Amino acid sequence: MARKANADYKPLMTEAAVRRILAGEPVTITAIAEEFGVSTALVHFYFGNHEALLEAAWTSLFMAFVDNDVADVENFADSVDWSGLYDLVALVFSRERDGVHRAHVRASADAQAGGPLRRRLDASTATTVAGWKELVERYTELGVVRTPLDPEALALLIASVPMGVTVLAPDLTDEQRSNLAEAWATMLRAVLDPDFDLDDHGRCSGDAGSS
Repeated sequence: MARKANADYKPLMTEAAVRRILAGEPVTITAIAEEFGVSTALVHFYFGNHEALLEAAWTSLFMAFVDNDVADVENFADSVDWSGLYDLVALVFSRERDGVHRAHVRASADAQAGGPLRRRLDASTATTVAGWKELVERYTELGVVRTPLDPEALALLIASVPMGVTVLAPDLTDEQRSNLAEAWATMLRAVLDPDFDLDDHGRCSGDAGSS
């Protein structure tokens, strides 16, 4: 990439580092400098050191992940239409989310040593779980959900299962993704919806909308 006159490189370099994380490529001062056709000194000018570059990239990635999930949950929470649950889960299992899920799991392993990455990961996880917990509690207040299960425990499971699936089965076909999303959404509805009858369930029957 050619150097841009008078550019603020910090957000651009952060985005480049995020792309490298999602692609499973190493994030180094040298790699970022080469991508932008600048000296390593300029990268150091913006970030100070390699650790700060990584922290900026992971923070950006985590918050994008959180913002997407919270926005999707809030959109679903605006109605009591259960088809929204199926649409939301399908989005979570979509191919576009794979890179973020893999990066999140990789960060979880790296963060075990503690430090800034652990704090960033904990904060993003807490925000995501809080969004789902609020959804469960909102539906409980509306009388749609009457599960005796703990909302926070449910929220943690809802947030973590798709990441685990991405790691265990990284090469899912579109049909497998669809089947997994429907199975997971149906399991969630069975837990959340006291009037749900699996024998009457059909994703294409009109009860949950069309896929």
